[in-house]
Amino acid sequence: KKIHEKEEFHKKLNEDSLMHAPEFVIKPRSHTVWEKQNVKLHCTVSGWPEPRVTWYKNNVAIDLHTHTGKYKIESRYSVHSLEINRCDFDDTAQYRVSAMNAKGELSAYASVVVKRYKG
Repeated sequence: KKIHEKEEFHKKLNEDSLMHAPEFVIKPRSHTVWEKQNVKLHCTVSGWPEPRVTWYKNNVAIDLHTHTGKYKIESRYSVHSLEINRCDFDDTAQYRVSAMNAKGELSAYASVVVKRYKG
């Protein structure tokens, strides 16, 4: 009986030790772009269980349904990206990416500045 209890304890210990809060291996970088250019923010996140990633513009979650075709969000393995199509002046903002799992939550920030042509 004792051996069985010990095995169970170690099994639980191993599962717990595998779990860890999200960490940004690579944080998104800030960009300055011209109007009508596309910009892509990307980051690499580690964590177990695999973190759920959400992108925000000025602390408002980006809703792909509200802005059809404006944003493209991709997640492949631990690499996550937000692409902003045909930037205009309103896209100048602070963008935040949040990674969350059972062990915690972490955010990283990048700003996008859209410049107008002086024509």
